[in-house]
Amino acid sequence: MKDINISKITPSSNPIYKGTTHYGRPGFILDVTYTLADGREVPTTVCAERKKDVLPALQREIQNAANGSLRATLSEDGEFWGTVCKFTIGAFGMVPLAGTQNQPA
Repeated sequence: MKDINISKITPSSNPIYKGTTHYGRPGFILDVTYTLADGREVPTTVCAERKKDVLPALQREIQNAANGSLRATLSEDGEFWGTVCKFTIGAFGMVPLAGTQNQPA
């Protein structure tokens, strides 16, 4: 497995729709495209159990990708498996760990 930076997250023009979340529960989904640091584009989704939580979840992912804490996980043959977000425990709870783009996963 290999981690690679996500340089950009682009939401699709499709509306939020009902479906199954990444955790297997009913919820709402928004199609997005991750642009990886090597230029590849990976179609995927952002989801939440409540419709009003989908856009804040997207904003969190965009912010985490921008500061380098959200990375795409790829298999040895380059297939997209998912994402990993590195956190640290701070005075206010879990905080995404910024500046991890140059550190090994």
